[in-house]
Amino acid sequence: MRCRPFVLFLPAALCVLLAEAAAQKNEAEQLYRDMEKKLKAAKTLEVVFESKFEEGERGGTFKGTLKLGEGNKGSLEMQGDVQGKEMAVKLTSDGQKLTTTMTPPGKSQEKPVPKRFGTEARTVVARVGPTAGMFFVVRVGEAGKEEGEPDIEKMVQVSDFKDAGKEKVGDREARVIEFKVTLGEKAPATARLWLDAKSHLPLKRALSAKKGEQTMTATETYSVFKVGGKKGGKKSAAPK
Repeated sequence: MRCRPFVLFLPAALCVLLAEAAAQKNEAEQLYRDMEKKLKAAKTLEVVFESKFEEGERGGTFKGTLKLGEGNKGSLEMQGDVQGKEMAVKLTSDGQKLTTTMTPPGKSQEKPVPKRFGTEARTVVARVGPTAGMFFVVRVGEAGKEEGEPDIEKMVQVSDFKDAGKEKVGDREARVIEFKVTLGEKAPATARLWLDAKSHLPLKRALSAKKGEQTMTATETYSVFKVGGKKGGKKSAAPK
């Protein structure tokens, strides 16, 4: 009989803990969804970034700039080092054709721009970052020629959001969010996203995924992340 008050109290305490966990999860997802919505609605987007990736003993580093405008226009320029070899990539869309140049070998290819290039690019930049995102849009656009217009929302899914606390990125206060990213039918990758505490725009991102016995990791940091508001609105920028 003496244990009965404790037994009655336990379910109530458990409910409180579950409610608190659910509230944290909902807040983390809401922070992410608000950021993604802002990127999708933006007239312009500019990101200056540094990225590093590792896969076992292989790896590389890049510096790059992404610019997206209206009318499916945009560009991505990256220069870096992969396995001790210099590499440069340039993608440019004028709204009608997409020109891709990789050095080496230094040759360019021109192909039609995917119909929803601008929208898709903004979506994947929000979900996996500019490096992986832009290459994914181009690859999917190519497949779409034969398979019909792909649905990026289904091909790049995000889920299982968690609040990972607060940290600093340089001298900036950040809210940290963890979530899962699923690309097509592949096993989910783990994402960790640092959002500026004031602007709620990305400051840093880390992705990790298993490939056989090895773990692939990719980390991006953003020195500039500018979002141009729609209908003549003011720009929102992640402070340097």
